[in-house]
Amino acid sequence: MKNLFLTIAIVLYSVSITAQMNFRAYKFTYKEAIETVPENRITSYSTKVISNENFKYRAFLRESRKSNEKFQIGLQNLSKKELTKLLRNCARKSKNPEEFKDYLLDSNPEFSNYFSDSHTPVLYSKFNKGTLNQYVTDLMDDW
Repeated sequence: MKNLFLTIAIVLYSVSITAQMNFRAYKFTYKEAIETVPENRITSYSTKVISNENFKYRAFLRESRKSNEKFQIGLQNLSKKELTKLLRNCARKSKNPEEFKDYLLDSNPEFSNYFSDSHTPVLYSKFNKGTLNQYVTDLMDDW
């Protein structure tokens, strides 16, 4: 019985010693995980706008005010409301999709990494719809 107790004690001690030596240290880089997220979120934001066939700026702005989403574009950290207003202002100031893209790049050069060339004209048409400039242009075209 003495030998059994001593044997069990030695086995438990040796197992606990070797178990502590078999660990792995994983280097988790939190920064890398964060960098991939904003691009996906921006893409989901633009696809949400593009896929909405009856896009209404005011309704979308109202929805974005309630949202707590943040988008990191370069060094800027924009809320969903700020991004929506920025896109509307750029669309309002520009006359065509190329100017719209130029205004976006002037406000933040990192936008070239987030919005594709195929998304930019569609975003321009969605955010330009309902502006005074678009209304006047439509009146002139119908005249």
